[in-house]
Amino acid sequence: MTALSQFLVESGRVSKVLQVRADPENAVASRPVANRDAESVLASSGSRYATCATLERLPDILAEGEPIAVAMKPCDIAAIRNLQAENERARKLIVCTIALFCGTVPSLEASDDFLARRGLTRNDIVEFRWRGHGCPGPTYARTADGREFEGAYREFWVDNHWTTQFRCKICPDAVGLQADIATGDAWPGGWPKGEDDGWNMLIAHTEVGEHLLADCEAAGKIWLEDSDIEFVSDTQPHHVSLRRALAARLAAGRIAGLPEPNFSDLGLNACAAGLDPDTLAKNFAGTLRRIRAGQGDEAVKADYAD
Repeated sequence: MTALSQFLVESGRVSKVLQVRADPENAVASRPVANRDAESVLASSGSRYATCATLERLPDILAEGEPIAVAMKPCDIAAIRNLQAENERARKLIVCTIALFCGTVPSLEASDDFLARRGLTRNDIVEFRWRGHGCPGPTYARTADGREFEGAYREFWVDNHWTTQFRCKICPDAVGLQADIATGDAWPGGWPKGEDDGWNMLIAHTEVGEHLLADCEAAGKIWLEDSDIEFVSDTQPHHVSLRRALAARLAAGRIAGLPEPNFSDLGLNACAAGLDPDTLAKNFAGTLRRIRAGQGDEAVKADYAD
């Protein structure tokens, strides 16, 4: 996402890229930014596993009348597409969208626990990275007096539970199907086996995305190798499971009388056909149990955290 966003501003195709970056006043918070140059894009790199009002600046940015790109989560891109469906200015000025493969938006409970194991609180730190400084890179914290603390990827994401919002459990599109380009980790089996050179997976969903990838490679900003859907599925097994189970989860919400996300052309019934009936039934029953227990968007343990 960083390389593509840098290319977009450096080539003059857009005046700015709407992204998020760490809030300078709160190390575990994020804020939306409109980056006009490659240096600012780089300063906004890194996964931000925290909630953020990502699109609050969009109306003012569109009012400037300049072409822009948006590089955010799939649900942010869904909002962009909804806006473009009814707003001519948004259709004209938002010329490219890039989405990451989203592993849900966790609460900050796991982040607080990571800090607590080191005798720290949020008030003690001035920088926090859930991952980075490598691929995947360690979880990292830096205090105001310059002390640095790190933890292996496994500590945060495997050995200790982390929590996520209920809405993420019924997300119809966590893989950026509506974006021009979607990108995600490329770890066989779905988990890193250690640090690697920084490979990512890129999928162009539109001609805009396809042309951007080709031009970016021609400019020497990225290096592409062909892959196939079997490789994609192997590197993103959690998303395969979610897509296959989603029809059952949404059905549970429907039975419980909840409103449900309104998407079309996602092939959810075809995805469900790839899952055995017992697993579908467990997803249906588990979702219904969560709803009846009153779970909303408070912190609840992630499905694959243990």
